[in-house]
Amino acid sequence: DKDKQKIKDLQEEIKKKSDELESALSKIKETSDKAMELGKQIELNADKKMVEFKIKFEALQVQINDVLSLLPTLPKDKIEGCRNALKKVVEGLC
Repeated sequence: DKDKQKIKDLQEEIKKKSDELESALSKIKETSDKAMELGKQIELNADKKMVEFKIKFEALQVQINDVLSLLPTLPKDKIEGCRNALKKVVEGLC
């Protein structure tokens, strides 16, 4: 009877440890899934920021080209000063 009880106790202990291990593995998987989702959100946000940058950069290029196209239409004595002003602004951005 003592041996049977020891076996039963060991089986219960194994079952308990198995349940604890299963619970721990479940928590690890849940944490891993959350981390992966967060990583995807960070990547998506970075992609959104790149798209936003590209859109605004293209708009800036259009504006710069519009300004440049106006230079030849300005009075001759103003062209160089306007060109220098534009150059200063663009260089100041970097």
